[in-house]
Amino acid sequence: MKKDAVQVFVSRGEAFIPVYEPGAGDAVRILLCDGGSEDFPMSSDAFLKALFDHYGLSVPASKRRYGYFLQGKRQLVPMPVSDGITLIPYHTREAIGKQTRTGWVRAAAITSLQQDREQETVIATSAHSFAAFHSKRFCFEQLKNARWLEHCYKEVHNIDAGDKTPWKFFTDVRGAV
Repeated sequence: MKKDAVQVFVSRGEAFIPVYEPGAGDAVRILLCDGGSEDFPMSSDAFLKALFDHYGLSVPASKRRYGYFLQGKRQLVPMPVSDGITLIPYHTREAIGKQTRTGWVRAAAITSLQQDREQETVIATSAHSFAAFHSKRFCFEQLKNARWLEHCYKEVHNIDAGDKTPWKFFTDVRGAV
């Protein structure tokens, strides 16, 4: 089941968010680039771990490494998973008990950020939009941090810095990158 969910996200996913399934409890909803979505019966945290396992990574080790690059940030740390896939965490629902409230979105898939309320921002990808319980400023800082960490990832792993696919958000806001 976890393998199927990871394959769906790697091949067609833009984001994954925690949802509550009546009768089943916590589940993860994978938002697909074609506008659809698929739900899997596991927590968002369990899915994140399975995704990192797929790439041979560790969530705690990545959080420590990339948090260090952001001068000691420890919570809601954006994390590169592979070349071209950097995940940004946002609170996407109110927590009930010990349920996770953190959803993750591919940084390159974000097309716009719109302030909805004081502490709520609508994040749009090419096929979906969803609420994040943060200010627009915080969401933009997360996007900037993700861009910086992607460069750090390339530096650490000696990957050619020639970006072949610019991020949609920066292309739409400022013209061609």
